[in-house]
Amino acid sequence: MNKMNKSFPVLALFCSFTAHAGIVINGTRFVFPEAAESLTVDMNNTATTDFLVQTKISPLQGNTIFVATPPLMMVGGGHAGKIRIIRTGGILPADRESLFYLTIAAIPAGRPEANSLQIAVKSRMKLFYRPVGLNEGADLAYQKLQWEMNDGALQVSNPTPYFVTLSQLKINDQPVEQRNMVAPFSSLKVPGCHESASCQVQWQSLNDYAALMPVRKTSVARSHPNLLPQQKEKTREDER
Repeated sequence: MNKMNKSFPVLALFCSFTAHAGIVINGTRFVFPEAAESLTVDMNNTATTDFLVQTKISPLQGNTIFVATPPLMMVGGGHAGKIRIIRTGGILPADRESLFYLTIAAIPAGRPEANSLQIAVKSRMKLFYRPVGLNEGADLAYQKLQWEMNDGALQVSNPTPYFVTLSQLKINDQPVEQRNMVAPFSSLKVPGCHESASCQVQWQSLNDYAALMPVRKTSVARSHPNLLPQQKEKTREDER
C-alpha cells in the first residue's frame, strides 16, 4: 500500500543526447505510516551496465529523522535492488503530515566509452510521514481547498492535515506553469488571477499513487474593499 505503482526512470545521459536504459524506481512518491518500522523502495536496472546508486533523505525544513540504507550500492545490469528507509527517532507533529525528500542518483559503473560522457542524474521524490489517525481522507483533501482574493491576489488555503499538490492548475482556462504544493493548515498566493470581476479556477491533485484525481472547479469573486463583510458575501452570490 505504501509503494507507488508508477515507475520513474533515473537515466544515464551521454554526449550523443541519447537516453539509454538505466535504473527504474518503482514509485514517484512514498508514504511512511507512523506505525511502520521501515519502508522499502524497489528499483530495477533495465540496462546491461552496472550502476552505482546513491541515496539520501533530506527534510523540507529542520532535521531529518530518516535514513536510507544502503546509502551507496551497486545494482548489476538486469538486476533489482532495494532501498530501506528507517526512522531513527525524533518527534514530528501528530496532527499533520511531515514532508521529506528522497534523492536517488545513479551513474554507470566503470570507465566511460570513448568520446562519451557519463553524467549522474539525481531524482528527488517526496516522502510523506503520516501520523496515526490520518489514515483516511488524503485522497479527498484537494477537494477541501479554499480559494479567495486576499490583498488583490488569489490565495488558496488548505484546512486539512495533508500536503496537497496542485496539478493541472488553470486560471480562467490558462495553465499555471508554476508547480505548487499547499502545506497542511497553510495558505499560499497563486499567480494568474488578473484584474477581472471573478476568476475561474480549475485544479487536480495527485493521490498516494501519483494518479491524477478528478477535476475540481470554482469561481472566485474579487473583493470590494468598501463593503461590509455581509455585503461582500451578498456580492459573491450575485456574481455567481
